[in-house]
Amino acid sequence: MRCGSWSTARRCTEVSRLKWDFIWHLRGSTPIDEIASAEDALQRAERLLQQQQKEIVHRTPHTIGYTSALWFAVDDARLEMFIFDRGRFWIDRRVSGLHLNFDLSCLNGFLFCLLFSEVVFLFVLPTQGGIYSGLVYASLTFCWLYGMNMLLAWWRIPRMIQTAVNPT
Repeated sequence: MRCGSWSTARRCTEVSRLKWDFIWHLRGSTPIDEIASAEDALQRAERLLQQQQKEIVHRTPHTIGYTSALWFAVDDARLEMFIFDRGRFWIDRRVSGLHLNFDLSCLNGFLFCLLFSEVVFLFVLPTQGGIYSGLVYASLTFCWLYGMNMLLAWWRIPRMIQTAVNPT
């Protein structure tokens, strides 16, 4: 597939997005109890977002979208979803039943950690004497700040959403 023509531009954008956006996105799905309806599941997801201090920007019968600024969440970093600045929940019908899908984005957190690691690089460069030392310290800083947040999120967030949607 050539990415130079107008007809393939959208497909090429989608392919390139799929290659790299997993770094700042958390996607998943959780089955909804057979007893609950799609509306119940979305109400529970909406309640979860309110508990996590996320502002709901759109609500339809089958989707919820939220946004929040990362710097406002610094007050209460104990919230599980504090690093995710944007997200969407939607209901999907499958053969196995209803599922609540989610796509959460933490691009602001990613950029903040990247910027802070650049500051570390610029600080280490003159003090430790060398680009190699600066890159090592900056890489370690980025991996620690962003990597640890994302490792915890990959483990905690899907379980939290599943518990909120299926409380029994």
